[in-house]
Amino acid sequence: AGGRKGARDRDRDRDRADRRRAELEEMSKSELYQRATEASIPGRSSMNREELIRALAA
Repeated sequence: AGGRKGARDRDRDRDRADRRRAELEEMSKSELYQRATEASIPGRSSMNREELIRALAA
């Protein structure tokens, strides 16, 4: 069992990721950029809104 995830764990992780992405989708590009700055995401200044969402959701 060491390090292996069961279906329930994967579903929970997917649900959490879906909620996070939905939260990010509601933000403006400037809010997303601010989050990306706080997260020190490289290349953020040339990213569009969708790219910022993908980077922050990862």
